[in-house]
Amino acid sequence: MLAAQEEPMLWLLLTAQAADAAPLVINGANAQHDLVCEAGQEVLVQGSRLRINLKGSCGKITVRGSNNRISVDGLSHAVIEGSANDLTYRRNLSDADTLPTRKIGTRNKIAHAQD
Repeated sequence: MLAAQEEPMLWLLLTAQAADAAPLVINGANAQHDLVCEAGQEVLVQGSRLRINLKGSCGKITVRGSNNRISVDGLSHAVIEGSANDLTYRRNLSDADTLPTRKIGTRNKIAHAQD
């Protein structure tokens, strides 16, 4: 009888894990991308001279490389590693008053777009 009670819990756990979106990974150089984040989806950008426009509500966004320009509707956390990268966001989706950020490198910018 105990095993029968545990089966629904296991099924619910597997269903919740399957619903999580895989991270959105963008690699390359000298390219432009218009993409949509699923709710809370993490994003990894690796490259140089990428122009990326992300619609929707992203989770953590990590940028590695140089001279990338990223525009985001909403995100919960931003990490930039490299040089001369710009990330502009419209909505802070974290629970904090200010967006949690980390910048490693030189001339990296994270800015809140004012409508």
